[in-house]
Amino acid sequence: MDRAQTQSEDEPYRVVFGKRLRALREAAGLSQSAAARAMGLDRSYYARLEAGRHSIAVDRLPGVARVLGVEVGDLFAGSGS
Repeated sequence: MDRAQTQSEDEPYRVVFGKRLRALREAAGLSQSAAARAMGLDRSYYARLEAGRHSIAVDRLPGVARVLGVEVGDLFAGSGS
């Protein structure tokens, strides 16, 4: 997968990741509040993750993936779409 497929030249990785996070959350049928609660995160912090204004620690990714019903790699696969 080349860079163009994973990230727009104009978007920081955290923005691309936030969009992917939102898409996966919506596909799982979860509200931001429900997803945040299940992940053990504050809802406002979670909202900032989706907006690309914050990044998340790598150690938290397995829990995020579990709540969304995906593998950790799926959090990044297709991020450019």
